[in-house]
Amino acid sequence: MAYRRLIFFTGLVLLDQISKWQADNLGLVVWNRGVSFGWGQIYFSPLMLAVGGGLLLFFVWGLSQRAEQKNPLGMSLFLAGAASNLIDRVYFGAVRDWLSIPLIGLTNNLADWMIVIGLMLWLVALAKSAPRS
Repeated sequence: MAYRRLIFFTGLVLLDQISKWQADNLGLVVWNRGVSFGWGQIYFSPLMLAVGGGLLLFFVWGLSQRAEQKNPLGMSLFLAGAASNLIDRVYFGAVRDWLSIPLIGLTNNLADWMIVIGLMLWLVALAKSAPRS
């Protein structure tokens, strides 16, 4: 069972990396040197963001061992998105964003959507399993 999750996780990371590569070839990439939504571009060095992101990913992976029982799909999406953005940070010093969100002026990528959807699925599963009084 664990190997299926690993294959799914790897496939998600590859899907995001391939989409970023294709967007880069088409000239659609916006370089995000900050954290989510471009925050912190002035205050944090690329090395600090990569190390901090790696530590956060390791911490969340440790927590996911329990959380995965609640929603393995949600945790796989979350971790794959975080890992793919971390790959960008380490390799490029920034995250490649290319999906423009109309009306609000933000640009993100598939990994960002994986993170948000994965977190939402996990929180819904957590709320459903919470004891009721």
